[in-house]
Amino acid sequence: MAEIHTPFGSPVPGFEPGVSPPDEISETCWWLLFCGSRLLVTPLETGGFQPLQSDECPPLPLVSPAIYLGRLNGQDCFCATVARDSMLTGKLCMLGLHEADEHLSPSWVTLGGRSIQLLSWERNHRFCGVCGNELFRSRHQFFKECPQCHHKVYPRISPVVMVLIHRHQQLLLARAARFPAGRYSILAGFVEAGETLEQCVHREVMEEVGLEVEDLHYADSQPWPFPHSLMIGFFARYRSGDIHPDGHEIVEAHWFNKNHLPELPPSISLARWMIERFINTRSHTWP
Repeated sequence: MAEIHTPFGSPVPGFEPGVSPPDEISETCWWLLFCGSRLLVTPLETGGFQPLQSDECPPLPLVSPAIYLGRLNGQDCFCATVARDSMLTGKLCMLGLHEADEHLSPSWVTLGGRSIQLLSWERNHRFCGVCGNELFRSRHQFFKECPQCHHKVYPRISPVVMVLIHRHQQLLLARAARFPAGRYSILAGFVEAGETLEQCVHREVMEEVGLEVEDLHYADSQPWPFPHSLMIGFFARYRSGDIHPDGHEIVEAHWFNKNHLPELPPSISLARWMIERFINTRSHTWP
């Protein structure tokens, strides 16, 4: 079977990132308006949805300053947060980004994720953590600075390793306590201070299921804006040990044949892509 290529590293076609709006704003702008993690969208006649353009925006109260994202095909893009009790009118509706790949184009999924991370940063870093003064956003880069002590605060990014462990034609899948019943995924965990990505893989696998792994290979990465993670995927070969779920984060873990799999994570996720890559390659030539 053909190799499955990840879409996560591809640039958004026609998008020019920006920090501050230009002196002359395009006549029509895109607005990515969020209520929590849900995006305000309008349906397309051809199916699916898209964010609002400036001439479609109802007079909704914003609860965060608007953030400029850049230009998409010559049209300026902004994001902001609206009040949770905002009344939707006409054909407008809210769409969660977890399911967005089924309804939005890849470009809007990517820009929506970028928006969520920046809006979270804007909301959670209003004041200086050193002296308590109000922070002000730079016009040249994505950081805020304190006018008193000049402390700088950048958007937070939390690295998370993901590891797909394989043993011949089998792969290890686990069910986290927070998962819906029947859903399994690959192991994952946050990188700790002073730890390399590879060290984190070995530690998380031992802590969560009691196994040792070897032959680590980098797979790919994916920003995961819930709210500010960066997922870094690895493939690893089983080395030794018996499966012992920790009972806290992981409640079940089993070896599955690649032809008999349980319910998997959504297709928007790096975990799903890594599982599908395993399914579409043979163990004796992979990775």
